[in-house]
Amino acid sequence: MTIFNGKKLANLLSGFLFLYAVIFLLLRFIHLDADFPEWLTQSGSIFTDEGWYANAAVRYFISGNWYLPGDFNPVTNMPVSQIIFHYSFSMFDLSLSVGRSTTALIFIFLSVLSSMLLYKKYGPLPAILCLTLMATTFTGFAFSRIMITGLIATFFVISAIYIIRPIEANISHTRIFFSSLFIGVGMLTKTTMVFAVPVLFYLSWWHAKDNREFIKYFLLSLFVLVIVVGGFNLYSKQIYLDDYIYFSQLNFAARQHHGFVDWILNIPKVIVGLKAFGYYFIVINVLMIFSGFFVSRRFRKDPFVHVFLMYIILYMGLLSLVAYNPPRYYLPLLVPIILLSVISVFEIKIWIKDSIKPVSQKIIVLPMLLIFSVSLIESFKVVNYLTNLNYSYINMIRETKEIIESRGSDLTSVLLFGANADTVSIETGIPAANSIIRVDSVKNGLKTLKPDYVLIDTDSDLASLVISGGGEILELKSWDVFGRHHVLLAHVDWKN
Repeated sequence: MTIFNGKKLANLLSGFLFLYAVIFLLLRFIHLDADFPEWLTQSGSIFTDEGWYANAAVRYFISGNWYLPGDFNPVTNMPVSQIIFHYSFSMFDLSLSVGRSTTALIFIFLSVLSSMLLYKKYGPLPAILCLTLMATTFTGFAFSRIMITGLIATFFVISAIYIIRPIEANISHTRIFFSSLFIGVGMLTKTTMVFAVPVLFYLSWWHAKDNREFIKYFLLSLFVLVIVVGGFNLYSKQIYLDDYIYFSQLNFAARQHHGFVDWILNIPKVIVGLKAFGYYFIVINVLMIFSGFFVSRRFRKDPFVHVFLMYIILYMGLLSLVAYNPPRYYLPLLVPIILLSVISVFEIKIWIKDSIKPVSQKIIVLPMLLIFSVSLIESFKVVNYLTNLNYSYINMIRETKEIIESRGSDLTSVLLFGANADTVSIETGIPAANSIIRVDSVKNGLKTLKPDYVLIDTDSDLASLVISGGGEILELKSWDVFGRHHVLLAHVDWKN
């Protein structure tokens, strides 16, 4: 059903919003090597995930070996994004811009797919409004410009929902199979996508004619997930047990609450964490969603609403189980919040027309104007960021390469050791090892690898560990990155 009348106005508005969305989708490819916004990470150190979660792809490009014993090897638990980055680097070359372009392109696919979810049932204008919000939201814009797994994993989950979206009943087993496959791939991209499994089962139930057919769908989905996710994890545990266990402890066991009370107290913190999207974005969109529930019976009964409300509740419930929830962990919520808000806007419009007599056209369009005001404010944030760019991070990386080259070193024959060494490796091709999180200890890593160069944060004890391990440090250059992180490059001369 199309829930917007006045075709000329709708077509004009749709055309404007589509052009607006396309412009802001493409803007994310501008100056991808610039510093990202400071609020993007809560960490006290420079953002590290780009290098850490692409390190296998980078190593394979440099040396043909994807695995480094004793180092942090997340590929043993989450291989999919590493495979995607591997093919990007193979096709275009090794660089941060190529890796970040990959994430930006996947975000565009995610935005288009999200709008297509609305198109068939609700019409072109809601779909384009969804696309516009996805394109302009500053949080989505900022994170789509860096190499992280969350948005890639979300793309696979939304793809799975799209395949068996709750529109037509009696779908084929093939669609259930591929939807389950996409959920499995999403889980192997980022483990937290396990929250989507109950959503998959709910959609299977919705499509089934009777309980017998639902059981068939359920068993098929379970079979696919066990083969894809369970099979990979079983293989990984057999071959790379230490790495597999270390990753699980680092991301789950070490972040669990100490008891039931701690978990309860963490729930408000998880809800407050939605501020990662910006206060105005959250307030207006949540207001729209609650208003839709309050005034529209059709909104409350809509299976699309049920699916994405379940999505939000399950994912936030999963976030509440751990004490560490930085802004990037909220990215998978961007799509369901926008979809629910857009649906509610047009349901509220119908309610206003049906319930308020006589009604002014200004009141009818008020919900849509409110949502567009969100897009407008978010757009200003994007433009403000793009017109005030800094390049401290990439300058540090490129100067690191220049300094090592100037010392007569073959870049592929030296080893750089540090928290951000993996990210430096993406841009420079210098082999790297992690100095913060390792399967073995930092001391053992230094003793075994004997790195030629170290990249030290001033609040790190890496320098003292190098010296105590028999290395002599020659300071080469230091930088202030993002205006608040002091980074030192040093050469290490090992005496034993």
